[in-house]
Amino acid sequence: MPLFDIETQKVTISDRITLNTSLASGSYTILGSDTTSDGAAFEVLEVEELDQFAELCRENGVTIESHFSVTVDGAAPETAALETTAIEPMTLDVENPDPQKGMAVYHVDEAGTVRWIFPNGLHQEAGSLNTTAEALGTTLSFNLPLAAMTGGQSESLALRVGQQFVRLVSWPLEQAAFEAIRLWEKAFRPYEFLQLKDGEFKDDIDWRFLRSGRSLLLIHGTFVYTESTYDALIAALIKQGRFDELWEHYDGRIFAFSHPSLHHSPFANIDKFFEMLPFNGRPMELDFIAHSRGGLVARVLAEQPAHPGRVKVNKGVFVGTPNRGTALADKQQWPFMLNRMANVALSLPINQQNGLQTALIRFAQFLGQGIIPDLPGLQSMDPDGAFQQNINQTSGHNTEYFAITADSEPTGERLLNLFRSEAADPHFDHAIHGEDNDVVVPSAGVHTLSQSATGFPIPTEKVHLFADSTDVHHSNFFSQSETINKLIQWLT
Repeated sequence: MPLFDIETQKVTISDRITLNTSLASGSYTILGSDTTSDGAAFEVLEVEELDQFAELCRENGVTIESHFSVTVDGAAPETAALETTAIEPMTLDVENPDPQKGMAVYHVDEAGTVRWIFPNGLHQEAGSLNTTAEALGTTLSFNLPLAAMTGGQSESLALRVGQQFVRLVSWPLEQAAFEAIRLWEKAFRPYEFLQLKDGEFKDDIDWRFLRSGRSLLLIHGTFVYTESTYDALIAALIKQGRFDELWEHYDGRIFAFSHPSLHHSPFANIDKFFEMLPFNGRPMELDFIAHSRGGLVARVLAEQPAHPGRVKVNKGVFVGTPNRGTALADKQQWPFMLNRMANVALSLPINQQNGLQTALIRFAQFLGQGIIPDLPGLQSMDPDGAFQQNINQTSGHNTEYFAITADSEPTGERLLNLFRSEAADPHFDHAIHGEDNDVVVPSAGVHTLSQSATGFPIPTEKVHLFADSTDVHHSNFFSQSETINKLIQWLT
């Protein structure tokens, strides 16, 4: 066990990487590094072949530059406030970084809380996202969370931070940030229609059949794709013995619209929808189920017909849709959105988790570029953005709307830990904690708006709220029996 060097306040991880802390004294147990501060060899932790994060990094051009775990026991400086539960963080310093690479830390603490951590100054300068990685100098510093676990009226705060897993990752800066997202979505989140056949989504579409009566359209949300969202719905319907009710009501006419959700706005999504949709001279009759941002796409389809006479939308169910936005979609809050979604992802089944984690790795690369351009798809959810002002007004539609929402009250340490660190961050928009939410979207914002718009507020009898729920959050609505019951009740 290497002792903390009180004179340098450093522990050397490698020739370019050091840990620094303001602890008055302490000791570190480090595994996975090549050397310690005194040059002694340590046991090396190999990245396991089946390690999910490492595998997803490899698939997305991300290199794990260094990986280690650290356990800290020590004491805070005597100047630390005795009533506080946090002191100055440890910093991970990287000397002479490659200016042609982006770099970040993927950090997991003992509670299982995941954080993407970017270099100091990259996102926090003047509270804006306007600093390039090249401008940060010859040393990159990353603040690692460090919280006092015990304390009291004594000369110093005792600390046992517990084990933390640190992965320093990098990726080549080959394209401008927006172009990188555009190319990735074009390859991995393309536009396509998928028809549900034999319990699976397939790309051979029978348009004559889908037009033979009212069809059910499924629209996914941000970062994800059709299967990673609606496979959970199909599985839950089957498990509860209710799949046949929905299937028979629509006579098997169920299909989905897959689309990029980051670099294209909902208006652009629907323009492409109509470009791809065959027209036989008569409007296609639809109901929809839409999750998260997918509900904004559905609203453009129903409320603002740029192609009149092409479709007639009868009923629509919004599931966790930010109909009056979410503060996390404000450009300044994107790093916080990344970390919330990263922790939500870990609670999902593996088939849903991988697709979301892959998108979040790409989003982290995007944020790690430093100069952050607009992403019209994400910004469509900004409460003060142009899209929200445009969509939330009176229109001539007569679609009947329903809503499923949640007031999430997580009890697990993973999310509670994250919320505590957000509350202490001066750049975090505290309005997010100021109203009930499903971890991502305000609960009431699914069915009520801050201004007048046709179809809103949605009547109480057409709204289902998971109140004070410890289990339900933004990304697992479709696994809930109450969700299934409401969808069957409202649509059939």
